[in-house]
Amino acid sequence: MNKFNIHRFGHLLRADIITNRKQHISAFLSVFSLSLLLLFFSYYKPSLYGWEIVAPSRELAADILSSRANRFFMMMFPLFMTYNLSMTFSHLLTKQQRISYIMLPASPLEKFLSRLLQHTVLF
Repeated sequence: MNKFNIHRFGHLLRADIITNRKQHISAFLSVFSLSLLLLFFSYYKPSLYGWEIVAPSRELAADILSSRANRFFMMMFPLFMTYNLSMTFSHLLTKQQRISYIMLPASPLEKFLSRLLQHTVLF
């Protein structure tokens, strides 16, 4: 079990994704809805007479939206990645969960890479 086996790694990655799919889906939907909501309110402003576009022309409004979206995602990406990486080993809260994780038939490198790949590349 000390050697890296690609088939065992694939099975472990698949089992981890299936086991934690509710958490991944809820995290994705919350980040997606939050970013959509913030981008919507950065483009439109409430008014007494309804919704008004911030900029007078559509081209200028598109430029403003593009620059705001860039700034928003450049600020949010490191925060999201920090949170996501902190959740890498969140499933090891109780003693029983830790024992179950240690008893998985995979090397420690495969277990670590599986969790790291899940929380950096896939989600």
